[in-house]
Amino acid sequence: MNINHITEENFERMDPALLLDPKRYPEVEAVVLSVDAADTGDYAKEYGGMLASKLGEAGARMPEELKVKYFALLKILRLSALESTPDVEKEKFFNELVLAVFQTDLVDPKSKLDTFFRGFYHDPQAIEHYRGLFLKALERNQEVLGSQNLQVDTGADTKTLRPTLANWLTDYNYSSHLSSGTHRRGGFEQTNYFLHSPNVKNLNKADKDALLKFLQFYDWLRFDPLKYDFSLPGQEPWEDETVEFAKPEKVLPEDLADLIEKLRAAPTESTKDIQGLNYMVGKSGVMPAPAQPQAPVANAAKPAPILPSRADDKPVAQILPKLPPVVPKGPAPRSLMDIKADIENKKRKAQEEIDRKLDELKRKVGK
Repeated sequence: MNINHITEENFERMDPALLLDPKRYPEVEAVVLSVDAADTGDYAKEYGGMLASKLGEAGARMPEELKVKYFALLKILRLSALESTPDVEKEKFFNELVLAVFQTDLVDPKSKLDTFFRGFYHDPQAIEHYRGLFLKALERNQEVLGSQNLQVDTGADTKTLRPTLANWLTDYNYSSHLSSGTHRRGGFEQTNYFLHSPNVKNLNKADKDALLKFLQFYDWLRFDPLKYDFSLPGQEPWEDETVEFAKPEKVLPEDLADLIEKLRAAPTESTKDIQGLNYMVGKSGVMPAPAQPQAPVANAAKPAPILPSRADDKPVAQILPKLPPVVPKGPAPRSLMDIKADIENKKRKAQEEIDRKLDELKRKVGK
């Protein structure tokens, strides 16, 4: 696909052969930094997968210097996608792939990891879990920084070690002690190590810059408390704040108010009858008349029975038993006027009872 300018929108459709053109690298770098700035793990993981796939197709024909630059971009996306990767992949990144992010000025690894930790501000145990996981991975990292072996003085003897990140940390931890006041290392200890370490003197400027950023990152990860509080200075946590409301002035005594509420809540016999009446009347507002038994009709023609027969059989008359007429049990249904009168009578009695109890309470309160 012919693309004039590589963007986030057309990156997926981009022909991998475009990566072979060094002039296209700044466009891809801009896309990666834009994705990284979004601070969304899944988004960075998606673009990291696309870039890895395209590098796999074009990598065999790519110059080594350009390939190193693209692999650095790929590792930046891996760091941005840290929250969306399994723990085994997180550990692998700090154990095998982290050096490239210290060799470039495109991102700040400390800031990226700090953002990752902030996602667990409510779970200190999770923060400590990942702190330990990343520190152990860094202390075993076998990526090489520099071209000369290290002479590491352990106090008992001097060892010659490959210039891996793990061995740089071994030399640093033996040579630079913790501050007696803060029991941690900071800028003073780091500067002192760079000025007096014979191993650092063998590095070129680019490697020194990468090593300094790596050691600063390591000390921050190892000694920083990693405790996050998002409240403003002087602000109390919201859950501890209380708001005072003015209490309403009492108009009725509490015992009288309680009685009124109980009388309102308790259903009376009259309300039950009203509910039953509403159900009987229904939406039409007319109560259906009760069904009346019908008297049998004299000399009514009986239906001919449908019975199986044979050709030589004569019709057989079916003798049906005579049943007595159905007589409704119980008293005759009341009329609508009777029911309404009963309801009005019960409502009147209930209101009289309420008025009587209110009068008694008022007399008690007056005393």
